[in-house]
This record gives sequence, structure tokens and C-alpha cells, in this order.
Amino acid sequence: MAVRQREEAEAVVEQLRGELARVGSHLHAYAGDRERLTQELKAAERRAAEAGSTERARGEELSLMRDLSLAFHQEIARGQAKLAPAPDDAARVVLTFSAREMLDESGVSAEGAKRLERVVKIADSNPERPVIVSVAEVGGEAAPESSLLRLSQLAEALSAAGLSSERVVVSVDAEGSGETEPSVVLTLLMSAEVPPG
Repeated sequence: MAVRQREEAEAVVEQLRGELARVGSHLHAYAGDRERLTQELKAAERRAAEAGSTERARGEELSLMRDLSLAFHQEIARGQAKLAPAPDDAARVVLTFSAREMLDESGVSAEGAKRLERVVKIADSNPERPVIVSVAEVGGEAAPESSLLRLSQLAEALSAAGLSSERVVVSVDAEGSGETEPSVVLTLLMSAEVPPG
């Protein structure tokens, strides 16, 4: 009888070992699935955050485009200004004026100063997301020294109109968009990062 009880006990122990091994393999598989699903969830959350960030940037770009097109609709309609999103697909807006409409022999013209004041008003319209303004000159055959002087005058005029100097970037090596006539290019960016020249 003792032998039989011992055999039954050993059978139960073997059965329990088998069950424990099976449960262990299930738990191991569950842990692997859980880790994989956790990684997939993190990747999906990251993609959703990036999509949300891109959507916000596009919304800001459209808002900036709207505000600038309303502020400069007459100049745009007369061909004195051009407004376009940045060609590099960044959330930036490019506003281009003829240099002769913005500058005169003494520096920034009176009309140019008024236009820059409107730009600053738009740049300051959202205090939570300040706008950085990059100033460049493209086209024409001007010497680099005189171009740098004019760009400095434009930057000073933006500061005089109320835009803090930390939010003004002078870009001396901007690429033209096929402009033959000298143009002043203002690139507006709603971000804490400085736009590339």
C-alpha cells in the first residue's frame, strides 16, 4: 500500500511538473508578446506624436499664410510682393518684396519700414509661439558688402518696429528663386529654432 501511495504521489508530482512547465512556457510566451506589444505601442505613440506635431506646424503655417496674405493683399495683387510656403517643406512662409520697394539710397525706405511694421505685428500676434524672421537679399549684382549693409539696415528696422533682436536672423547666403531683380526675402518661422540661410 505504501508503494502504491508513493507511485501515485510520484505520478501527481510528474503531472504537476508537466503542468508547471506548460504554464511556464505560456508565461514566457506571454512575456514575449507583452514586450513586443509594448514596443509596438511606443512606436505607434511616437508616430502619432510626430503626426500631431506636423499637423500643428502645418496649421501654424496656414495661419501665418492667411495673416500675411490679408496684411499684404494689395501688394500681392499688384505684384509688389510674393507669398509662398518654403520650398523645403518646412513649416516656414516666405514673403518676397522688390528691393527697390523696400530700400532707397539711405537704407530702408519709408514704405519698406511700414511693411516691416506689419510683418512685426503678425510675428507678435501669437505670444505663445513667437515668429523668427530671417532677412535675405537675392538677385541682382550687388557687392556682398553693400548687401550686408542693407540686410543689417533691414534687421535694425525690424528691431525698431518692435521685434526682439533674438528673433531676427540675417541670412547672407540665401539662394534666390530665379529672381533677376534684387529682392528682399523675409522668411517667417513659428519655432524656437533658427531657420537655415
